[in-house]
Amino acid sequence: VAAPAGLVRRFALIVPFGAWMVFINPYLGGWVMAHVTHRQHWRAMWTLPVPVLITVLLIAPLLWSRAQARSSGRRTGILASLALVIFFISAVPDRYGPTAANDVEIKRPGLKVPPVAYAQARTVTEAFGPGALVAAPPEVNHWLPTFHNRVRPLSVRFYLRRMGPILGEDELRRRDFIPRLLVGDTDWAGAPMALRREIDSYPQITGVVLAPSKQRTAYREVLQGLGFQRLESEDAAALDLDLWRRVESRTDSQSAGSS
Repeated sequence: VAAPAGLVRRFALIVPFGAWMVFINPYLGGWVMAHVTHRQHWRAMWTLPVPVLITVLLIAPLLWSRAQARSSGRRTGILASLALVIFFISAVPDRYGPTAANDVEIKRPGLKVPPVAYAQARTVTEAFGPGALVAAPPEVNHWLPTFHNRVRPLSVRFYLRRMGPILGEDELRRRDFIPRLLVGDTDWAGAPMALRREIDSYPQITGVVLAPSKQRTAYREVLQGLGFQRLESEDAAALDLDLWRRVESRTDSQSAGSS
């Protein structure tokens, strides 16, 4: 109402209207799922430019004051906008605001990633090289696809489930189970034997990543027994990671050369 004719008014009307008509319209849900979003999701609400609309609301008195010829009207608009901003900052709950409790830091723009896990993923990527199939704990797996010339993680969160009809349920189970098994924070006595069985039955795995855990010593013995060799890496040592590469046997190398 307060915005004069122009860009602000057009944005405040057209963009939210378009979001409601397309992405949040229940009558178009089937078409949107089939051609755009795959399935309905709460992230569709992100198409509503709520932060921009809130800003327009907070500066509404300023917009109104621009239309006033009197200087007193402009001063009133400035004071009213300042009052709205102060009220908004004080009234918004901490967990939605720019506070440390909401993991917000005031600094130069950069990657929004956990620094330790991202550094671990970078080290794994550089150690094994492009295309290597790597088994790593989930906290490392999450970030492996974000690099150029990346390795191939066994799984990344739940997105691999879409490949179920192609990979098969047994393949999905192994790709989900091995990374969780590598976490190693368990007292299960059968964990090393389970790791031996899963890795031995998955010869495509080139590398294995071990983080500090209760089972790491036992897992090291398992990997040595399966013909893996530990890589020497200063970056991995600084992050307390074990990087293990599968070593081809002479017979495997000769077979590959013959083929």
